[in-house]
Parts: sequence; C-alpha cells; structure tokens
Amino acid sequence: MKRIALLTVMTAFLFSAAGVYAAQDSNIAFINLPKIIMESKAGKEAKDSFSKDMEAKRLTLMVKEKETKVLEEEVKAAAKAKPDVRKAKEEAFASEVKELGRLRQDMEAELKKMDQELASKLVKDIFEIARKIGEERGYTAILQVSPQTVYVNKSADITDEIIKIYDTRR
Repeated sequence: MKRIALLTVMTAFLFSAAGVYAAQDSNIAFINLPKIIMESKAGKEAKDSFSKDMEAKRLTLMVKEKETKVLEEEVKAAAKAKPDVRKAKEEAFASEVKELGRLRQDMEAELKKMDQELASKLVKDIFEIARKIGEERGYTAILQVSPQTVYVNKSADITDEIIKIYDTRR
C-alpha cells in the first residue's frame, strides 16, 4: 500500500515537473481583455454610444412613467365619480401600466442586444490583432488574464501593445 502511494506521488511530481519544463520552452503571452475594451478608443466610443442610447431610452421611459402617474391620479380622483367613468379610468390606467411594462422589457432587451453586439465586434477585432501578433512573433499561445490567473510576468503581458495597435487602426 505504501508503494502505491509513493508511486502515485512520484508520478505526480514527474508530470508536474514536465509541465513546468514545457511551459519554460513555450512562448506564451497574455492579454487583459476588459482593460483593452475600457482603454482603447474603440471601446470608449462603444461605451459612449451605448450610454447615449441608454440615456435616450431612459428619458422615453421617464415620459411614459409620468403619463402613467397622471392616469393613476385621475383614477384616484375618479373614485367618487360615476361607476362607468371610474371603470374607464381604471381600464385606461391598467392598459398604461401594461404598456409601460412592455416598453421597459423591450428597452432592456434592446440595450442588452446592443451591448452584446458592440462587445462582440470589439472582441472580434481584438482577437484578430492578438492572432496577428501571435503569428508574427511566434507565440505558442495568447491567453486572457482571468480571475483564476495567479501571476503574469509583465514581459508576457501584451495588453498595452494591442491597445496601441487597435487605436492606430481606427
């Protein structure tokens, strides 16, 4: 039993040592995708465009909310009115509330789609630049820095280079 445990430990050690040796021989670079998106001209332009669209939609929604609020006040004021007048006001208010809900959902879906399309285009462009750099410099791999990344040597980080290239392409 001790032999099996010892053999398992030795095998694991040999494989991990081989992995370290292989990593030393490979030429790997890293990019910080969120940084590129936030700091590049294209990323800033996309963010500004998205913010303008979001603000316009927010203003449209605010106007609709005010209209709904006015109808709500009319319903409250019609509490002492004739039943048929009160019922008409309540139905108009209920219809307006439904329409407001649909408008909100449509706007959220539209903004989400726009955000995905903008991000997709940015990522496609960034990956194209990274791929070209990888081919020109003979990198074995170019990886994204992620929360699971413990350490990246500054010399292996090509994020700033990609930002410069991306900005000059515009």
